[in-house]
Amino acid sequence: MVFLCNPNNPTGDALGYGEVLDVAARVRDAGAVLVVDEAFTDFVPGISVAEMVDEGLWVARSFTKFFAIPGLRLGSLVCDDARRVQALQPSWPVNAVAAAAGIAAAADRDFAETSVAEVTRLRKELFGALDAVSGLQPFPGAANFLLVRGPDGLPERLARRGVLVRGCGPFEGLGPEYFRVAVRGSEENGRLVAAIQEEL
Repeated sequence: MVFLCNPNNPTGDALGYGEVLDVAARVRDAGAVLVVDEAFTDFVPGISVAEMVDEGLWVARSFTKFFAIPGLRLGSLVCDDARRVQALQPSWPVNAVAAAAGIAAAADRDFAETSVAEVTRLRKELFGALDAVSGLQPFPGAANFLLVRGPDGLPERLARRGVLVRGCGPFEGLGPEYFRVAVRGSEENGRLVAAIQEEL
């Protein structure tokens, strides 16, 4: 099995629909299954390949990111043969509350459209604000977060102020100077930028 996170975490980069299908074809030709982790795909309409699953392409989806229900731990695997996967699945049934929340969330198309537009707007604003801070290098992203490069130790200093960002040092290819920030509302994004400026 080969796993592909699209959009990627923590970079926020996203491959287009056709690019993912090209990767799936190469993985299939190598005799493996491509599992596309689409936990953040709802933020980027048009890139999901969930309708294209077959014996060589599976898609993992999550309700926890886009619908902000992390405590319910609700997700799904879209595949061509559920019995094949169930043999490997731990016994973690979905409870009635999570099932009801998932059904309601999936049916609310207005929420989805409004959320994508709002997160896109707020992400652009936050990127611009971070890009204007000397000593920071934000990277463009497609999801509800941004990867940022700054001075070592900045996440820890921000935490002492009660501002939590995700340090990305443990990620392969990144180091302690990288961190990930969530795209929040304008006021919270402003507090984040102000706290960073004060620490720099």
